[in-house]
Amino acid sequence: RAPGARYRQLRQALSDCLTVAQHDAESLFILVVDDNPDDLFLIRRDLMALGHRVACVSTADEALEHIAQAYPDVLMTDVGLPGMDGIELLQTVRARTDGSWIPSLVFTGSLDEATQMRALEAGADAYLCKPASRQMLHAKLGVILRLKAMQWQAEARNRELARYRSL
Repeated sequence: RAPGARYRQLRQALSDCLTVAQHDAESLFILVVDDNPDDLFLIRRDLMALGHRVACVSTADEALEHIAQAYPDVLMTDVGLPGMDGIELLQTVRARTDGSWIPSLVFTGSLDEATQMRALEAGADAYLCKPASRQMLHAKLGVILRLKAMQWQAEARNRELARYRSL
């Protein structure tokens, strides 16, 4: 049986939502957490050169305050922070969010495998060793961007399905 008008309308609305989600995915809002002002400057410069919007803080507590106000598209954190370290920050963010997923990239000067494992087990989506080239940063964010785009598409589909169910 051929799809009816209501089905075609739903399919078009879903397609429109996916197009919007893909367009919005071009520029990410990234929260960067690092206690080293020189590293913050370089990372911010590189992220902005890649077309992203960036907010920078120097402690995990400042990051949590920022996230309480507005979720970033991506959380980038150094491991070695004063007080609560970057891995503890990830664990706290995962525990506090209301089911929303904030992709995270952990960066550090350490090549220690145990640190990398702790970060990944805490929920990091990518790991980057400092200093990193702009190309490597772009590649790691590309992975996160693909994940984020899938999230936006799923959210758009869920909204459309909820709207369809309410008809």
